[in-house]
Amino acid sequence: QSDNPAKKPEGPKQKLIVVQYATPPAYYLDSKQYSKAEFQTALDELYQRNPATDIVIKADQRLKYGDVKV
Repeated sequence: QSDNPAKKPEGPKQKLIVVQYATPPAYYLDSKQYSKAEFQTALDELYQRNPATDIVIKADQRLKYGDVKV
């Protein structure tokens, strides 16, 4: 059920991404806020450093799918 997904355990290989409702939406990685362009660059760099990292996305339910999908 997508309204209340099961929580995944947080581990050392996980990075938390938070997308908050705002105009424009606010993107956070490790509690640091990024613009959409900066955020994409930060994700690319994260993947290059460690492709095995699990990405955990938490997004405000008021956001549209396209606001969360980078």
